[in-house]
Amino acid sequence: MKLLKNSIIFFFLLVPFIGKTQDTNAEQIQLSHNGYTISFPSTWTLDSSKKVALLDIFISSPKDTVNDNFSENVNVVIQDLSSLNLTPDQYLEANREQIKKLATNLKFIEDKKIQNGTKEFYKFIFTSTQGIFKLETEQYYFISNNKAYIITLTTEEKKYPAYQAVGEKILDSFRLID
Repeated sequence: MKLLKNSIIFFFLLVPFIGKTQDTNAEQIQLSHNGYTISFPSTWTLDSSKKVALLDIFISSPKDTVNDNFSENVNVVIQDLSSLNLTPDQYLEANREQIKKLATNLKFIEDKKIQNGTKEFYKFIFTSTQGIFKLETEQYYFISNNKAYIITLTTEEKKYPAYQAVGEKILDSFRLID
């Protein structure tokens, strides 16, 4: 369960960076990495250095203003589930419980399973507080071949409406490579 707890707190450990509203029609970069592909605006910055434990990639938006202290971002975590002996539903419930334990001022907005063609995933949207920041987080969970791929969009809560379209375009671009 320590591994599960670590995978949940990854977005709580991300220190504030910088941010800017983006055009959903911006030129896209497609990344093929560790068994998946994901596309993101060319104006965003990719960090695949794994400086934060369990974080496979971190994609951050450009600076909104010189005084902007938080970077709206998308990140991907890959968790090996082979040793956890959990069904997908049990895994998701354990994640919900970890979020409840770790998040301050938590409010779940959406929590559902989505079937989109051949793609099935779980979607959480919630608000919480991290330090001085009121955040809105949208997560997609894909489970395949004893691995969980957690793709997370994190924005300041007040900026979520401005980042929702570009953030969901990034989240929706995620594909597992067979």
